[in-house]
Amino acid sequence: MASETKDERDRFLSTRWTNVYLPAAVRAKKRFQADADEVDRYFRSSHDHLYEEVNQIMSSEGMFTLTINLAAQIRGYMGPHLYARHPVRTVIANTTDTVARWFAKVADVYLNAVPYETELKEAIRGSIDDALLAGRGVGIVTKDEDLDVVTTRQVAIDDLLIDPDARCLADAQWIAVRHVEPTWIVKKRYKTGQADDPTKGLVYNSTSWDPESGINKENGQLLDMGDARFRGQTSELTTYYKIWTKFGSGLLHGRGGKNENKPAEFDMNREKGNRYRYMVIVPGHVKPLYEGDWPIPMHLDSDWPIGLLDFTPTRLGDKKDPMWPVSLMKLGLSHQKAIDILCTILLSDLRFKSRTVAGVLGEKAEDVKEALTNGDLHVAFNLDPTDGVTDIRQIFQLLELGEVSPQLIPTIDWHERKFGEITGLLPLLKGATPGSSGDTQMRSAMEASVRDRNSRSRLEDMNERCESFNSAAAKREFIALRLVCSAKEVESVVNEKLPPAPFKVKVALGLDVLTIGELKTFYPPAARYFDDPQEAEAVQQQLLGQDRAMIELAWSAANKESKTPALLRANVTQVSVEELWSDTAGLEAKDLARGYKVKIEAGSARREDWELLKDQAAFLMQEIGQRAAAMGDLNTYNRCADRVQQIMQIPRQDRIYMDVQLQSQQAEGAQKEEQEKMQQDFQRKAQLEIAKQDVKDRGSAQQIVLKGEIDSGLQGQRFAYERALDTPGGGGWR
Repeated sequence: MASETKDERDRFLSTRWTNVYLPAAVRAKKRFQADADEVDRYFRSSHDHLYEEVNQIMSSEGMFTLTINLAAQIRGYMGPHLYARHPVRTVIANTTDTVARWFAKVADVYLNAVPYETELKEAIRGSIDDALLAGRGVGIVTKDEDLDVVTTRQVAIDDLLIDPDARCLADAQWIAVRHVEPTWIVKKRYKTGQADDPTKGLVYNSTSWDPESGINKENGQLLDMGDARFRGQTSELTTYYKIWTKFGSGLLHGRGGKNENKPAEFDMNREKGNRYRYMVIVPGHVKPLYEGDWPIPMHLDSDWPIGLLDFTPTRLGDKKDPMWPVSLMKLGLSHQKAIDILCTILLSDLRFKSRTVAGVLGEKAEDVKEALTNGDLHVAFNLDPTDGVTDIRQIFQLLELGEVSPQLIPTIDWHERKFGEITGLLPLLKGATPGSSGDTQMRSAMEASVRDRNSRSRLEDMNERCESFNSAAAKREFIALRLVCSAKEVESVVNEKLPPAPFKVKVALGLDVLTIGELKTFYPPAARYFDDPQEAEAVQQQLLGQDRAMIELAWSAANKESKTPALLRANVTQVSVEELWSDTAGLEAKDLARGYKVKIEAGSARREDWELLKDQAAFLMQEIGQRAAAMGDLNTYNRCADRVQQIMQIPRQDRIYMDVQLQSQQAEGAQKEEQEKMQQDFQRKAQLEIAKQDVKDRGSAQQIVLKGEIDSGLQGQRFAYERALDTPGGGGWR
């Protein structure tokens, strides 16, 4: 039994993680890591290593070896469609509580401001690259030590280890992230200056000359670093692991072998109850550099600080490594190798078949050889009939070497097509569908539509995965924002970007300023924020107008220690970030996760599809803009024109619009002319009615014929009234 000391316990803990847990995770990741390393070799460098492998069955000596980098094509085609811009994040409170809603607005501004300071899009871009090539991208929520902000950083997939017994991330009991930094930085970060300083005795375990020289890839154990030639010649690096666990420090679980020196029993008992632990372990060092609670307690939301981006699913039933997906590139790597070899054979065949082989007979051989190889465009020979040579073909002949194998190019095309079918990327983006060569002509608009829909469906699925990855990262940042950031740190980010703050009734009893939570018991009408300061002042007056008995009753309900309430004071103030932090101090991770919704605005994280935007611009102008112009609605037309010119990337100062003011003046002039015309018509009709009434009043005529001539401009009227000649006693007038 080991001595009952903390040093013994720390040594045992460090040894357990170095020799048991970490190596087990490395072995579980072995297949995935080997595939990722192989794909990386094909992506980053020439494929000469391939020809070294095939030399046993086909010698490449004297051949031009080709590298056809399909991995780069996958990244080149798919990456620009998936890379995120700075996404628009939205925080919504799932309640009508005014305090919660204002906190959501503050968090909204913060989460949309920080990505520009930390270049979040670069971290997301790196994670997408890892997902496309290696098979998985990783992001981790952390607090930037220099900027004092919460953000998401990329974790290289090579540095991630996951509990080998887990079938999915939710089942994992621990995760670890490898870091490699100069030893002096590690000492500075974790040095405590106390007697039990964990950095005492810390030595480098790798060098910048070979960063992995100190770690055995097979088992993760420390290698012999006794070679002094590295000292002083290169940067001394320390490889260490940040570990998050849900099963304590690991002393209560696992098997270390028969000779494992376990700590004392009272140390084992002390481990119980400390389920969620965070440790920093250096392989080979005698103690952890740090051990304590999670820096960001994401476990309160049943989550890890990391997020995973997979484009291919993992198989839970896989007994070997269910936690690790398969790379898209790895699935088609055999066809990548075949294409490299076949293209090399094709080039070599062309090189051989393109040579000019000539046969020359007799004494003229040297002259013919010199004439053919000196590069002259025109060559002439003297033939001597005395030698019996009357035709040059008698002494000179070209040897036909044959044509290039007709099967090579179709075979290369077949492998490229199969590679595209397996990965599902190249033929879709080139406009081909699985089972076609991509060279066949589309026979109908329906076929074109189907191909376009197929290509977009794959892209949409991958884009949705990227958006989910972004949304999950935003949610973790939101939770971490409230749990680990101070009000001063948040205020420095959002100070000039916030909308006008609401108002609150600040209530104090003696020297104690009541929080919103205490006000809910003491005086509920004041336990909220107000958009209107007058409404807050009304509540303030009501509170100050309460009699002493009501205040004492409320004081008693608030469970204050003293029996008699102190002097009551209340005033109206505008809410600061510090006061908001005080009023939301009781929020936990579960409250933040369930009480608020954090999402990415649809499409905001995606790169714009310019072809789609152009189609939208054409539709906008044809269906809305032109109709609006025909109806005289130039405001709507100009809005359509602005959007179209924005899509076409025309600078704002160069954009052209219809003159709404001129149209308004023209419309006013036409309206005025119409009103004057209507007034003139009214006056003429009135005169006509007066004339008719005058005729009726005379009453002596049995028949009056009204003849009127009205000129085209309605400028004059001439009326004639005639009395019938056969009317007795008529006496007409003309």
